[in-house]
Amino acid sequence: QINHDIVSTKNRLHRILQLTFPEIEGLFSATDSPHYWELLTIVPHAIITRRSRQALMDTIHGGISWHIGHERLRKLVDQLMSMGQISAPAVAANSYNVAQVIYYAKRLIELHGTKGDILT
Repeated sequence: QINHDIVSTKNRLHRILQLTFPEIEGLFSATDSPHYWELLTIVPHAIITRRSRQALMDTIHGGISWHIGHERLRKLVDQLMSMGQISAPAVAANSYNVAQVIYYAKRLIELHGTKGDILT
């Protein structure tokens, strides 16, 4: 059941991201990691990447639970900013769809943790 919930939630997240920031799916080699989902809770819409580099770095650094070095963070932010420049979101940044991205990303983090607990 939990695998089914994970797959369904990932599919829903993918569909919503097509409206808010489809390019972000190319940021990591895989879109099924807690790091990716956690980043989506911080950058659920392309417009967020149009802040200053430092503001975006501070927002991401303060919002993630894993350690990331300054150089890696800078590269990540540069990639996000490049993706954000070419993105043409279908919905506004204050759209309900943005809240859905955050919800599904958090739900996937929760389901992933639950699956890990079950397996151990």
